Amino acid sequence: FSLEEIIAIDEGNTAHNFNLFPNPSNGNFFLEYHSVNVIKVLITNIKGQIIMTHAIKNSFWFDLTDQKPGLYFMHIMGEDINTVKKISILK
Repeated sequence: FSLEEIIAIDEGNTAHNFNLFPNPSNGNFFLEYHSVNVIKVLITNIKGQIIMTHAIKNSFWFDLTDQKPGLYFMHIMGEDINTVKKISILK
């Protein structure tokens, strides 16, 4: 996986049934997602290094409080979704 593989960053509303908040945050992010399908969530730093991965089916709290302040990317991938959201950690 590399940054060159990112096609687009979704910064607005989407047709997908999910919410990500608060953003920016202190490192705790809540992804609210409702689907019958499991999705894979991959979080990378600005260099493209993988920070965390999770497979989820519904809502989930992501704890990134051990990470440095800055910009990160949350890749949300599944059967009916494939998007990238920018997330910011402020301390």
